[in-house]
Amino acid sequence: MKKAAFRFLSYLMLLAFVPALTSCDPEPDQVTLPQVSVVKSHYNLANGSIEVSVKCDVAPAADLKIPVRIATGEGMGKEGTDFTLSAQEFVIKAGEQMGSITVTRIPASIGDNDAKAVINLENGNGYTLGLTNYCEVALLSKNSNIVNFIDKAVNLYDGDTASFEIELRKQTGSTYSTPAETTFQLEVDTDLSTAVEGKNFQFTDGKNVVVAAKKSKGSFSVKCLKVEEGKDKLVLRVADQAGFAPGANATITISLKAFDNFTGKWEGLGVQNLTDFALWGEDTSTAPVVDKNDVLVFEGSHEKGYTFTPTLKSNLKNYFGSDSRTVKYSKLVERMYVYGISMKMEKIFEMLVPGVNVKFSASATDKKEAKVYFRIIEFDGKETLECSIEDWYPVKGEFGASIAEWSSDGSGSMIDQPLRIYFTRVK
Repeated sequence: MKKAAFRFLSYLMLLAFVPALTSCDPEPDQVTLPQVSVVKSHYNLANGSIEVSVKCDVAPAADLKIPVRIATGEGMGKEGTDFTLSAQEFVIKAGEQMGSITVTRIPASIGDNDAKAVINLENGNGYTLGLTNYCEVALLSKNSNIVNFIDKAVNLYDGDTASFEIELRKQTGSTYSTPAETTFQLEVDTDLSTAVEGKNFQFTDGKNVVVAAKKSKGSFSVKCLKVEEGKDKLVLRVADQAGFAPGANATITISLKAFDNFTGKWEGLGVQNLTDFALWGEDTSTAPVVDKNDVLVFEGSHEKGYTFTPTLKSNLKNYFGSDSRTVKYSKLVERMYVYGISMKMEKIFEMLVPGVNVKFSASATDKKEAKVYFRIIEFDGKETLECSIEDWYPVKGEFGASIAEWSSDGSGSMIDQPLRIYFTRVK
């Protein structure tokens, strides 16, 4: 009898416990909403504009609209007086995970004291807010300074190491020199970068950029370790620092690239820098003429060498000749390029080409293995092979001779003024 009573009591307790278990199960149609957070919680803005961004932990199926509220109170900048917003809500489009609005300073309001704009994310339909649901934009005074990358976008080739610079300026645009040694920190923009640190690239001297006392520039170096498809972009920014705000080049995008592949058939477009020769006083009417009847063919690779076959109708044949031969990659070198009123160092490929008449003349011959420089660029929307000829020793009285006479290395070559010829890919 006691056993039966005990079993009955146990049965009643089990019946009471089962609903408690089942009540903890989620509803079968319960949906987890995407979560929205700010990308950065702090920005510095001296003048001009910056983009403030939000991100979603998963791409939404439909557009999300996240309204914002600007904080007010002591020390706060006023919208419409101190700054403007490009929109009153962030929009994250369906299938994407980022949205941005632009914050712009109103120049007339930039005074002697700092202020700030605090942008709060508001609740809305179709999403939840993460813990980092607001950001602060420091509106710096007119006494603050600007930090910029010198370059906005560059290429870094497989295995190569390159140095890049930041520059400090006053808000007026003039150079700012630090009174004491100042260190800036670099940040990898993980939302925009695809390259992996330690696998695809590395900082050779760390992520610190030191600007020496009474100087305005500092440098850092990056090495390309391995080029992989889909993991070839590195975006860097300077971490926020008191008294400094990002300028027009707030980020630098470093594209990790495999060596240019010259394989193919290339048809002449012409000499592209005759104006430079004219500035030296050369008579450009006697310059080499290159057109579509001049063809270069490369077959092979950087690793194994290329079979190089020139078929030339113009006087370019006085340099390359007509024989097919093997050319080999030597190294990457830097050369100065002039773009309008600005100059920039560019990386180009030094190739060793045998059987070249370095006199570049029909009247004199001196055949040897020459250093000829190539790279692939885009010109007029087309893939273009640039050929730079500087291993060239003009005959006295012929084109280029008056420049070579004053060559900076004393060799009598055209190292100071190479001839740059463009070819377009036809195959």
